[in-house]
Formats: sequence, C-alpha cells, structure tokens
Amino acid sequence: MISILVPIYNFDSRELIKEIHRQCEEADIDYDILVADDASTECLDAINEISGYPYITFFRYDENQGRSAIRNDLAVHAKHNFLLFIDCDAQIRSNDYIKNYLPYLKDNVCVFGGIALYPDPLSDDYSIERMYNAKVETKYVKNHVFTSFNFLIDRNLFLAYMFDDKICGYGHEDTMLAYRVSETTKIEYIDNPLVHLGISKNDAYLNKVKESCANMLKLEGLYSYKDAMSGMRLWNSYTMVKRLKMKDLLRTVLYFIYPHILKKVMSRCSSLFSLDLLKLYYILNSEK
Repeated sequence: MISILVPIYNFDSRELIKEIHRQCEEADIDYDILVADDASTECLDAINEISGYPYITFFRYDENQGRSAIRNDLAVHAKHNFLLFIDCDAQIRSNDYIKNYLPYLKDNVCVFGGIALYPDPLSDDYSIERMYNAKVETKYVKNHVFTSFNFLIDRNLFLAYMFDDKICGYGHEDTMLAYRVSETTKIEYIDNPLVHLGISKNDAYLNKVKESCANMLKLEGLYSYKDAMSGMRLWNSYTMVKRLKMKDLLRTVLYFIYPHILKKVMSRCSSLFSLDLLKLYYILNSEK
C-alpha cells in the first residue's frame, strides 16, 4: 500500500519515526518505513538508536548524497505503490495524519499536505526563518506551493520524474520536480500539515539562502526550467534587472546598503521585502 520515506541529516528523528509506526499500525495498513542517514555528523546516538528499530529498513551513507539523490534512492528501494516523503525535522501533530492520506491512494496521484508553524517561542537568533515560515511556508497549501517536506505520490509517477540529482546543495529541487509532475498530473493540496521543527539560527539560515540563490543561477545555465522559474518572485526581479541592463548599478547600490539590509533582516521587525533585497544581493554576487 504505502512506503514512508524519511531521509535524515543531523537531526534526532526518533519521536517522528515512532509516531509514524504507531499511526500505521493503528490504521491497519500494509506499509514499510525506510530511513536513510545521509552521512550525519551530529545526533549520532539518536540516529544509531533509530537504525536498530525492528520495524524500519535503515540505510547509512558514508558520503553525503544530497537532498535529491537520497530521496531518489529511498524511492527505488520502497516496496509499495505509494510513497510518502517526510522530512526528518518534522513533527506529527494530528493523530489522523496517516489516515488523512489514505483516501488519496489512487493512480497518478501527487498530494502536498502542508507545513505548520513551530508552536513554541524562539529567541531572536531564529528570527529570519521564523518570520519566513509564518508569512510564507504556512501558506503553501493555500497558495499551491509545493515542497518535499510532506507529500504523497504514486511511486510509478515519481520514478518517471524523480528529483533532479544534478541540483546539488540546498534549494529548488522540489520546485523543479513539481513543475515536471504538473505537466501530466494535477498536484492536490490538502490540510494535513506537519510541524517544521528544524528552524535554523540566523547565520545558518542565511547560508542556506545563499546556496539557494547560487542554485537558481545554475538552473538558468544548465536546465530548461524557464517556465517553472517564471513563478519565482526573486527570479522575476532578477530577470527584470537584467532586461533593463541595471545589474551593475543595482549590485553597486546593494553593496553600499548591504549592512543596513542585513541589520533589518536580522531585527525583530524583519520583513519579506528586506529578505528579498538580501536575496537579490546574493544572486547578483553569485554570478560568475
């Protein structure tokens, strides 16, 4: 019936794995749980404990495979006709999480379940991703934005497209998968969210943002994903600047106001606009 796939990297996912198992048993369905550790260097005691759970199939990689390749590999090893991808830093908040997906087990299906905001207060060290999650990620279902955080897909459909493992590092591999899948299948968006526990501190989050901006430029140079990229606000701003031949001017202006932008982004009153300006600065300075 369903294979639940959980790639792990530097996160304690014990409670998540246990809850997946409990809900599958309660639902009385045919299932398997596949967990893969992508060469973690942290949380090793927790990951080693998970590897001994008798109800999972565990894979360990000595070298980091990357976000795309490890998910593809889990899908290849899955036994059932439907795949449920869950990120390792997720928390199940509904007792009916698994049951809520069961009505969608049908041919050619792809369903995104959504993301819920981390429920507890966080210090100012986490302000940027907290702001982004509150204003953007929690509205993904409403706005029909797809990510790999929490989605169900027909295995044959997934194997026909898969994540593009040439997209290395952080960012956009899920957007490109959704673009290719949606050419033949309507992606459904339902209210079955997982809580995003893995909120990064500001410095680490900005490093991910930089990597995502660099990946965006690689997509422009290597792949014909123009239609998919046209839906990205940052990409549209960047292409408009190029079209107006203002890259050098804007790069210079952003260079001089960069300290002010960064201070604003890391403040309590951060905004999507200031974060977008910072991303535009990163992408302009990622060009070769």
